[in-house]
Amino acid sequence: MTYHDGVTAAAINPFSALGVLVLALAVFRATRLVVDDLIGEPVRDAWHWIFRARRAGIGDYFIDCPWCVSIWIAALALVGVRYAWGVVAWLALLLALSAVAGLLSRIDA
Repeated sequence: MTYHDGVTAAAINPFSALGVLVLALAVFRATRLVVDDLIGEPVRDAWHWIFRARRAGIGDYFIDCPWCVSIWIAALALVGVRYAWGVVAWLALLLALSAVAGLLSRIDA
């Protein structure tokens, strides 16, 4: 998918300051989706169900810990950067814009 002048989201260098900022904001937003947001509740419920069935209490901690979840999301993002940046760039931009909007809404409130 390109803009009218042929520029794509993949034109952002993921290792530039802008690219790292976009990826960091995307990881922040994706982490919030999994750990805190209502839309992530089915993921959390399934995770809790699996680990309770195995009696592994540490699994509950990992899905509720933003620091823990963000490591895995960041790792997935880096795999995406390596193998599918053209696709990941659009998703990263979407999540980064959502993160900025969410952060700005806290200032506005």
